[in-house]
Amino acid sequence: MSGLQALNTKQMLQGERSLQIIGDDNEMLHVTLKPNQALWAEPGTMIHCDDQIKSYVDAGNGCFQALTRMFSGASLFRVHWKNFDETKDKVVGFAAHFPAKVVPIKLEEWQGTIYVKQNCFLAAMDPELQFLVERAPSMGAAAFGGQGNILNQLSGKGWVFLSATGAVFSKTLAAGETIAVEPTSVVAWERSVQFSYRLAGGIGMICCGGEGLTETLLTGPGKVIVQSMPFEKMKKLFERKPKPHHHKK
Repeated sequence: MSGLQALNTKQMLQGERSLQIIGDDNEMLHVTLKPNQALWAEPGTMIHCDDQIKSYVDAGNGCFQALTRMFSGASLFRVHWKNFDETKDKVVGFAAHFPAKVVPIKLEEWQGTIYVKQNCFLAAMDPELQFLVERAPSMGAAAFGGQGNILNQLSGKGWVFLSATGAVFSKTLAAGETIAVEPTSVVAWERSVQFSYRLAGGIGMICCGGEGLTETLLTGPGKVIVQSMPFEKMKKLFERKPKPHHHKK
């Protein structure tokens, strides 16, 4: 058993010449596409691309998949980016809609399927990647687990890229080993991991401890990824920031 391991997202792509993550806290994904090669990404995430890379939009594999993506927090439509140059490799870059790091996950190393937090999908190399949804394992988990009534899955092969904020950590849980996570800090977990919840503590802790009502429980075996500064926390910080006062002359 090992503790939380800080993810070096750039190191995770060692040996992948066509994939690169650049930046520090605000990271960008660079993909080098071979002639006629394509990938797809969330709408509005492209930052730059070479001149022979062109985009087109579809709804994926039918209306059901489109609606499933929408329920999972992704867009109803998929934007494909393809290198139409017949002889040369071309580069396209992507970044999340908010200041975030890029988290690369090779699905073969996660049993081909992962559960992900809503709104964290960025891009995928697999044109047949499936968005799946399933009900939370219990009414309690649905109400208090932090992910709502629907758990979101990604199923396919190759690389998929997620967005996470703050410090990003992973942990491989042994069978029966449990980690308690602040609900919005969960990013992804392997399908062999059991999803549940617990109260954050007694009345005093719930009211005054600053940790909210519940914590998400993830029980092994399997891998999990967590983040230290989820978008929900960042949003609250900006909302609390005092607005400057404008004095009338």
